[in-house]
Amino acid sequence: MKINSQAFKQLDQFDYHSVLEETKGISLVLFVKQSCSSCKSWASLLLNYQNFHPAIQLFLLDVERDPGLGEEFELFHLPGIFLYIDGQFHATIQSEARLSQFEAAVQKAVFSLPQETP
Repeated sequence: MKINSQAFKQLDQFDYHSVLEETKGISLVLFVKQSCSSCKSWASLLLNYQNFHPAIQLFLLDVERDPGLGEEFELFHLPGIFLYIDGQFHATIQSEARLSQFEAAVQKAVFSLPQETP
């Protein structure tokens, strides 16, 4: 089973920073590998989350296709989830793969101050 990447806006090493800098509102970026079963679960969870929060934009970056960005963000394990608001990095989202816990983690990050991109 592959990740349903059609539901996500695709990013790559050439447009990652420029697209996110220009994106208004809340964006979640999911770093994945197609062979990662946990990544597939998280992709499904994010799509479910978006059903409750349709204004949130979802982006996907495949680190097998663009390994340089995985290295730039120092991803040691996948998936990685990053929250941006109005083009500014706010947080790496860390949560159990349960909708209620993910919701709480995102809410906490939304009210945090912007940070430097990792």
